[in-house]
Amino acid sequence: MARETKLPEPSQELPNSPLESVPSAPALPDSPPDAIDRYFELSLFFLLAVGFITLAGTGKMDFFTVSFMGLALAGRAVLLWRNTGFQLSPRLVSRVTVFYIPFYFLDVLFLEAARETILERFLLATIHLVFFTAVIKMFSARSTRDYIYLAALAFAQMLYFIAFHLADWTGGDDGLRGIPQLTLESNGEKESEVEDLRRLLALAQERFGIKGVATGAIESVYQAERIRRVCAALGLWVFNPLWKRDQTEHLRELLTLGFEVLVVGVFAEHLDEDWLGRRLDSPAIEELISLARKGIQPAGEGGELETFVLFAPGWRQRIQVTDCLPEFSHGSGILAIHSVRRLPP
Repeated sequence: MARETKLPEPSQELPNSPLESVPSAPALPDSPPDAIDRYFELSLFFLLAVGFITLAGTGKMDFFTVSFMGLALAGRAVLLWRNTGFQLSPRLVSRVTVFYIPFYFLDVLFLEAARETILERFLLATIHLVFFTAVIKMFSARSTRDYIYLAALAFAQMLYFIAFHLADWTGGDDGLRGIPQLTLESNGEKESEVEDLRRLLALAQERFGIKGVATGAIESVYQAERIRRVCAALGLWVFNPLWKRDQTEHLRELLTLGFEVLVVGVFAEHLDEDWLGRRLDSPAIEELISLARKGIQPAGEGGELETFVLFAPGWRQRIQVTDCLPEFSHGSGILAIHSVRRLPP
């Protein structure tokens, strides 16, 4: 006979399960920010900051851009230091972006009106736009695309600096003539400057394989002799195409060929402060020729004056001095050039 099993009624409580006696696990605290994400944010920030500092160090950025980007980087640094997750709202970002559209064209028309060409105006206004976008994305980045933009901007800044301002790495900015250049700072003392010249020519010989040197000496035995001595020690030939040429003929030919030359130093009697910053045009050259009767060599071969070339045949760009200051005292002086810019030929 089968035994009947009686099931409990629905309202009847079942016996306590062993699981009910196990206490529940305590709630876990909020997890800290992902260390990898924070490392990425810090790395991107420092990359962007270093790129901007190198670019600002070239002296070619305007005060507004340097100030705006500098304040933004400082603010971002404070947020990272405090580990604050502040972000601009998408709505605010949209409004600011819409506002900048008319500002871009105002930038082209008015803020950069002093620029010579419309292309240069658009270029500088676009640079302002790029840095404006970078600031917005620094405080609103949410997607991979935003971070890629910031990383690309940082690399672009450093590549520009390396390509055009680290002469020891790349040969310097060769945009004027298309020929690499090497520079070396010298204190200008008579004997040490000869050693500086030797070091520079040795570097050019090693890096570019030069075989000789062409000079611009006309009458200066001091200059020609020292260059000859240095080149002889390095096994380089010396070519002096202007040696003993008539200085009056030479100066007039410079004008005929289209050279643009600026006087940047005067160191002789009869050459006063008014000569600093003066272009060597036809009246200036004729005045120098007339001063030859008073012991002035027209081409400055006796150290009477120093010049700065703004344009020469074959250059792909011309130079415009944008900031300079004459410094004259005790009968001599220089034109201190603080900044220049390049223009189409």
